[in-house]
This record gives sequence, C-alpha cells and structure tokens, in this order.
Amino acid sequence: GCRAARGPHVDRTRYRQVALLGTPWTGSHFHWLFDVLPRTKILAESGVSVHEMNHYAIPEAPHPAHLEALRHLGIGDGQLIQMGPTDRIYVEDLILPSLPERRGNPPAWACRFLRDWFLPLADEASVERPSRIYVGRRGTREVTNQNAVDAVLARHGITTVHPREHSLGVQVALFQNADLVVGPHGAGLANIVFAASGTQVVEIFSSNYVNVCNASIASRLDLHYSYLIGKGERPPSGVDPFHVYEDITVEVEQLDRWLRSWCG
Repeated sequence: GCRAARGPHVDRTRYRQVALLGTPWTGSHFHWLFDVLPRTKILAESGVSVHEMNHYAIPEAPHPAHLEALRHLGIGDGQLIQMGPTDRIYVEDLILPSLPERRGNPPAWACRFLRDWFLPLADEASVERPSRIYVGRRGTREVTNQNAVDAVLARHGITTVHPREHSLGVQVALFQNADLVVGPHGAGLANIVFAASGTQVVEIFSSNYVNVCNASIASRLDLHYSYLIGKGERPPSGVDPFHVYEDITVEVEQLDRWLRSWCG
C-alpha cells in the first residue's frame, strides 16, 4: 500500500487494550468472512465481549461490506484501528485470538456463526433475487472468453452478479435465494456460506490452479458441489505451479452440458 512505500507510520498513542483481528489476505472477502469475523466468537467464548474491548486492529481501508459486518456484530467504528502493513502502535494489553482453523478450510462452527449472525440481513435487503446466479470476477483470475460464457448463461436463464459492488446484506440475500451458483474460483463464491441446503454450486478453475476452500464450505452445509477445469495444458502429475491468479478459459461446451443436465 501507499503507506508501506513511504516507510512505517508510528502512532504514539498508548492503547490500553487491543484485539488483533487482521490476518494475511484479509482484504479478500473469503478471508474476511472466515479468518476475521469468527475470531470475535473466539473472543466472546474466552470471556471478552465486543463491547468491553477497547479497540480492534484491522487492515486499513476495509471494504464497506466488511465494516458493515463489524457494525452488525456490535463493533463500532470508534473501536477500530486501521493499520497498513508497516504501521506501528503502542499497546499495553494485546489480545491475539487464534485463527478458526487452517486457512482455507473453514470449520463447521464458523459457517454456523456466519449464518446465525448475517442471514437476518437478507430480510431488509432491497434487491431482485434471481434463483440462478453467475458470480462475475474482475481484475485477476478473469475469464478470457467471457462473451462465450455469457451466451451459455443466457440460454439457461442465469443472471450475473458482482458481489463486491453490493452491501453485505444484498450479498447475503442474493446467495440465500439462489438454487444454482456458478462462477470462477474467487472470493465472491465464499458467499455460498449463506446458501440454502441443497443449492447447486459449480466452480470453474484454470487448468493450473485448483483450490478446495469453497468445496470445504459446501461440504459443511450440504450444498451440491461440482467443478469444471478450464482449457489449457495441465501441469505434470505431482507438480504444483500454484498459479493463483492465472486467468481462466472456460470449456463452454462442458459448461453448457452440465447446465443442460441440471436446468433442463
């Protein structure tokens, strides 16, 4: 970030008590949902209520939906200390709640926690709620043949949504109502944690990178999960190039066959 380029920023305020919620990758919606928010439950079960804690340290410039989530949990903006990667603060009592589980493998209790707290937000969300949605992605891990994919989606009555453009309440409502969710691997698919039992989920990967984190969520919530591997030469057996941000070229014929089998 820009602060890192300027060198460390030192806040010489002496904070009495701070709980650290920030972790690596918490700018990602997936990691915010599963690495940050459940840590407030860990704190609560340790006898630390959200209202009693003086401050929480989080990454700087959080997405508005992430602030919305904290407010819904009862954490006020005045309790937050937003920090860049090289920022420094002085703390008398620093509380470090553990991560819920190994990163990318959300435990069942974290999924229940998110559903218990945030599903009610859907009741007040003002948004159309299509039953079949495609989770669009921009920036990295983009779909290279999106026009061809859009044509397939249109044939099956699937509406494209971009979760990052919406409030958390709207995101919850979109996924709670859907009975089919399709999309390239990405943080927006983490919202399947709000989907109803039995929802069909189709995740699309590049030929070089497959990640099981959303499959893990689906297994916790009795969702019907499947995945498609995009076009391209796959790596040799036993080789993991870990091309995390590689763009995806979708096998549109394969996608169309799958959707015909499900949608009719």
